[in-house]
Amino acid sequence: MGGILNIVSLVVKNYGTKKYYYVVESARVNGKPSIVSQIYLGSLESMVEARRRMAQVIVEEEPDHSKILEFGPVSALMDVAERLALREIIDRHAGKRAQG
Repeated sequence: MGGILNIVSLVVKNYGTKKYYYVVESARVNGKPSIVSQIYLGSLESMVEARRRMAQVIVEEEPDHSKILEFGPVSALMDVAERLALREIIDRHAGKRAQG
């Protein structure tokens, strides 16, 4: 998504007397803060109604698909940590916690 540090926040936008909610992800793009993604959640009333409907549905089947949004950076960091033997270094320098 283009930035080293992404910040996700809940944003309320007022249109007249109504409030609408969005999940907004911000990051620095070319050195400037920018919105990199925005997900519309709806009004408070529509979110409450959606939650009420979800509570009434009993899911008995496994989902037929899933969407993985981002896996590469985590995998790359795990690989680097293993190559550096980071776990062993931390274990060597950190005291063992008290058991019991």
